[in-house]
Amino acid sequence: VPSKQHLKAFKWLIVLLPLFVCHGLILSAEINPAIQKIYLKGVPHTTKNGKHLSAYDAKRSFFMIGSWGVPESRVYKGVDYRWKHLVEAGYNTVWPWAMGGYTSEKQLQQAREHNLQVIIMRRPLGASLERIKLSQNLLGIVWQDEPLINFGIESERQQKELVSFKDYRKAVQEVLPDLPVFVNTASWMVGNGRSHWIDWHKVGDISCHDNYVIWPVTKSLNLGSYGTEKNGIADATTLAVKVNQEAKPVWLVVGAFEANHPPTVRFPFRYPTPMQLRGIVYTGIIHGATGVTYYAWDSNVTRFGVAPVEQRKIPGRPSATPIQAITANALWKTIAVINSELLELTAEILSPTVNLDYVVSFTGDAVTEYPLRTLLKPHRDGGYVLFTVNMDNTVVTGNFIFPSELSSAEPMFENRSAFSLGEDKRSFVIAYEPFEVHVVRID
Repeated sequence: VPSKQHLKAFKWLIVLLPLFVCHGLILSAEINPAIQKIYLKGVPHTTKNGKHLSAYDAKRSFFMIGSWGVPESRVYKGVDYRWKHLVEAGYNTVWPWAMGGYTSEKQLQQAREHNLQVIIMRRPLGASLERIKLSQNLLGIVWQDEPLINFGIESERQQKELVSFKDYRKAVQEVLPDLPVFVNTASWMVGNGRSHWIDWHKVGDISCHDNYVIWPVTKSLNLGSYGTEKNGIADATTLAVKVNQEAKPVWLVVGAFEANHPPTVRFPFRYPTPMQLRGIVYTGIIHGATGVTYYAWDSNVTRFGVAPVEQRKIPGRPSATPIQAITANALWKTIAVINSELLELTAEILSPTVNLDYVVSFTGDAVTEYPLRTLLKPHRDGGYVLFTVNMDNTVVTGNFIFPSELSSAEPMFENRSAFSLGEDKRSFVIAYEPFEVHVVRID
């Protein structure tokens, strides 16, 4: 027979249990990574000359779409590297190699001829900085690529380089106070490298990192190096946003290349499929990227990148197999399509996220706990745009429920009819191939 104390405790449990359950549901909704609630008050980004903005301005806002490792705009040893191909593919920014006599002034001159912006990949100061400071094609300076890999993760060396970076940034700001100076980190946060990674993202004007997640077998876009680190596309981009409390632009460098090595080596990077590449870019956007750069143009410097034509041979470099050459060209065309989408969606991406309590669930055998990720933005003409991606190498069905009735849910960029609404007119269902993206216009 229960005692009076037991009965009293049981009554209190009955009273308090709904509160605990309700709190758990609220907490679950708040931290549910399937629904990204970043940038509710504004999206940090830049003008085409690097000046920081937090509110979208149709005349000034700039969504950086870059090509990393761009050779000089010319035909070199029979290979056509003219930048007109970048313009035709929807790029608006180049990150040219700092090579020999290919000066920053020459890079900016060629950019002006093609209406492109430039990220300088060297450290101009003094007279060299004075010579380029008036260029309307200058977007920023990347002080160092992958400082954890190139400097090592020893704290003493890292702190020394951080001081050097701060000194350089200060010197640039005395001449060009609005010009971003930053580093590009790798996503590989080995050992104690995570804390150093965070340090670099805090000191730069842009929170920028590269992230290459395509292997001979890729299970998810959100699994890091061999699945041992929380540095997949979603996790690393989320960290890049959070370390600066959503205050700095976040640029993501994505892999559009492969390492010409057997699958048994340590980092056997592979070309993504078109579906994977689009999934990578949109995973970055959904988790806070406000600029995207593709690594790299297939050239005499970066062999086995993407190319505007099939290039089986480049003088002095290894020959590509027929399949590699076809893939490189197919991905160039894929990038052109993705870029056209990003340019069309710039106003939406750079506008504050909609704080609406919708529900996302899925059915299917997933690789990760939350394979579907979404971001809801206002459409410039009314209604919403729902960005969605399946990050996993599996087929899932997404279920979406909104708090009020909808008029329509139409896929963008797919040349297909609208998704069928449920009987409640508040829900719809989408089937996803592995790594598939659906961008939905909702009214």
